[in-house]
Amino acid sequence: MIFLHTLGVAVIHVGVRHVLPSASRGFGSLLYLALEPGRAIPRDELQSVLFPEHGRDAGAHSLRQLIYRMRHLGAPIVTQGDSLSIPPDLVRTDFAQVHEEEHPSPQFLEAAGKGFLPGYSPRFSQPYSEWLDAQRVRIMHDVRQGLLGQLGHFRVQARWRDLEPIARACLAMDPLNEEATLALAESLALSGRKASAVQLLDSYLEELGHDRTGHRTPAHALRTRIHEHVPEPSFRRTGPGPFIGRDEEMAELWRHYLRAKQGEASAVVIYGEPGIGKTRLATEFLKAAALDGATCVKVECAPHDVRRPLGVFVDLVPKLLDAPGGLGVAPEAMEPLHRL
Repeated sequence: MIFLHTLGVAVIHVGVRHVLPSASRGFGSLLYLALEPGRAIPRDELQSVLFPEHGRDAGAHSLRQLIYRMRHLGAPIVTQGDSLSIPPDLVRTDFAQVHEEEHPSPQFLEAAGKGFLPGYSPRFSQPYSEWLDAQRVRIMHDVRQGLLGQLGHFRVQARWRDLEPIARACLAMDPLNEEATLALAESLALSGRKASAVQLLDSYLEELGHDRTGHRTPAHALRTRIHEHVPEPSFRRTGPGPFIGRDEEMAELWRHYLRAKQGEASAVVIYGEPGIGKTRLATEFLKAAALDGATCVKVECAPHDVRRPLGVFVDLVPKLLDAPGGLGVAPEAMEPLHRL
């Protein structure tokens, strides 16, 4: 079994032994074969990459000696005619975990942020260096896309706390990635760090050469929504504590919200004993929806409203009509509303 440790480090484990970049072509040969497991790689191809400066006979001899040493270490290199390969079921890679685990571990995110084989820059072969550069681009793109996919998955589930470490890892790989920047800003704002969220967006816009005003980009729009809808943090000891323990309920509300964005209206009733956090749940949900661009309207009921038939709608409809887009309501839809 071969295990490639390539994110944040440069180590190849062959059974209980390990091969380091100091092994030069030994490390390079295992990396070349293991990154394409199962492919029958012609000896001529491997020879031209690892020993380009050698003649044909000398290069073939050097390659035979190298493969012999790697097999002696325990590398499962298989000969297929004039080709060499490593069976795919005998190769594991750390970067594949981005597609194998539902929630990446902190260790994986930290390693991914450091890049693919950091500091590894061999000079024994120009063709090998060019191949390595292409692999570095391919693998880091795959890791980044996998993490961005998880960002979208967690966002749909309203798992805001889980967004932050993934977004930071993405930004360590790609500092100007828009999706990761917006996700991190949302996570910061919804966890009570409004100033940090605004500062992040300001730095991002400055790097892109934009000023802070206007709504020309999603970052501008999110900055405005954070400024308008996220309250300033309270420094009083009596202020609300962190919002925790309501992931399932928040995810359910968010699913209804996403369906509403697609035109599928619904109503949700939050009920329970007094003091268990119904109002806080609704408040945090509305804050998240507002950051997503939703127009949120709030009305409250009082005990005397039992004597006001349809009193909630009497209070709600004028606010809806004053909201952006209210003037575009079809006249026939307005008739029953006017009767209220």
